[in-house]
Amino acid sequence: MNVLVTIVIAGVLALIVLAVYNRLVRLREQVKTAWKRLETNPSDEAVRTVYNKYVAAYNTALETFPSNLVGPAAGFKPARTFEKTEN
Repeated sequence: MNVLVTIVIAGVLALIVLAVYNRLVRLREQVKTAWKRLETNPSDEAVRTVYNKYVAAYNTALETFPSNLVGPAAGFKPARTFEKTEN
Protein backbone atom coordinates (compact mmCIF):
# COMPACT_ATOMS: atom_id res chain seq x y z
CA MET A 1 0.00 0.00 0.00
CA ASN A 2 2.83 2.42 0.85
CA VAL A 3 4.42 1.79 -2.53
CA LEU A 4 1.17 2.68 -4.29
CA VAL A 5 0.86 5.93 -2.34
CA THR A 6 4.46 6.80 -3.17
CA ILE A 7 3.88 6.15 -6.86
CA VAL A 8 0.75 8.30 -6.87
CA ILE A 9 2.53 11.16 -5.10
CA ALA A 10 5.47 10.93 -7.52
CA GLY A 11 3.07 10.97 -10.47
CA VAL A 12 1.23 14.02 -9.18
CA LEU A 13 4.51 15.85 -8.58
CA ALA A 14 5.69 14.97 -12.09
CA LEU A 15 2.47 16.37 -13.56
CA ILE A 16 2.88 19.59 -11.58
CA VAL A 17 6.48 19.98 -12.72
CA LEU A 18 5.46 19.35 -16.33
CA ALA A 19 2.65 21.92 -16.13
CA VAL A 20 4.98 24.54 -14.63
CA TYR A 21 7.64 23.83 -17.26
CA ASN A 22 5.12 24.14 -20.10
CA ARG A 23 3.84 27.45 -18.68
CA LEU A 24 7.36 28.84 -18.50
CA VAL A 25 8.05 27.73 -22.08
CA ARG A 26 4.87 29.47 -23.31
CA LEU A 27 5.73 32.67 -21.43
CA ARG A 28 9.31 32.63 -22.77
CA GLU A 29 7.99 32.19 -26.32
CA GLN A 30 5.71 35.21 -25.84
CA VAL A 31 8.72 37.25 -24.74
CA LYS A 32 10.74 36.08 -27.76
CA THR A 33 7.91 36.88 -30.18
CA ALA A 34 7.44 40.33 -28.67
CA TRP A 35 11.20 40.93 -28.87
CA LYS A 36 11.20 40.14 -32.60
CA ARG A 37 8.48 42.76 -33.09
CA LEU A 38 10.39 45.23 -30.96
CA GLU A 39 13.63 44.71 -32.89
CA THR A 40 11.95 45.84 -36.09
CA ASN A 41 10.42 48.94 -34.51
CA PRO A 42 12.11 49.92 -31.22
CA SER A 43 10.64 53.42 -31.23
CA ASP A 44 7.03 52.19 -31.14
CA GLU A 45 5.76 52.78 -27.59
CA ALA A 46 2.91 50.24 -27.93
CA VAL A 47 5.26 47.44 -29.02
CA ARG A 48 7.66 48.32 -26.20
CA THR A 49 4.80 48.25 -23.68
CA VAL A 50 3.64 44.83 -24.87
CA TYR A 51 7.17 43.46 -24.68
CA ASN A 52 7.69 44.79 -21.16
CA LYS A 53 4.31 43.35 -20.12
CA TYR A 54 5.35 39.88 -21.30
CA VAL A 55 8.73 40.24 -19.58
CA ALA A 56 7.02 41.20 -16.32
CA ALA A 57 4.66 38.21 -16.51
CA TYR A 58 7.54 35.83 -17.30
CA ASN A 59 9.80 37.17 -14.56
CA THR A 60 6.97 37.10 -12.01
CA ALA A 61 6.28 33.49 -12.92
CA LEU A 62 9.96 32.66 -12.38
CA GLU A 63 9.85 34.22 -8.91
CA THR A 64 6.75 32.42 -7.64
CA PHE A 65 6.41 28.93 -6.22
CA PRO A 66 6.73 26.30 -7.72
CA SER A 67 8.26 27.97 -10.78
CA ASN A 68 11.09 29.31 -8.64
CA LEU A 69 12.17 25.68 -8.14
CA VAL A 70 11.49 24.33 -11.62
CA GLY A 71 12.71 27.33 -13.64
CA PRO A 72 16.35 27.47 -12.53
CA ALA A 73 16.62 23.68 -12.64
CA ALA A 74 15.40 23.76 -16.25
CA GLY A 75 17.71 26.62 -17.24
CA PHE A 76 15.21 29.48 -17.37
CA LYS A 77 16.69 32.91 -16.72
CA PRO A 78 14.91 36.23 -16.11
CA ALA A 79 14.36 38.49 -19.10
CA ARG A 80 15.32 42.16 -19.20
CA THR A 81 12.84 44.92 -19.82
CA PHE A 82 13.40 47.27 -22.73
CA GLU A 83 14.38 50.76 -21.66
CA LYS A 84 14.35 53.48 -24.26
CA THR A 85 17.72 55.15 -24.59
CA GLU A 86 17.73 58.92 -24.76
CA ASN A 87 19.58 60.42 -27.71
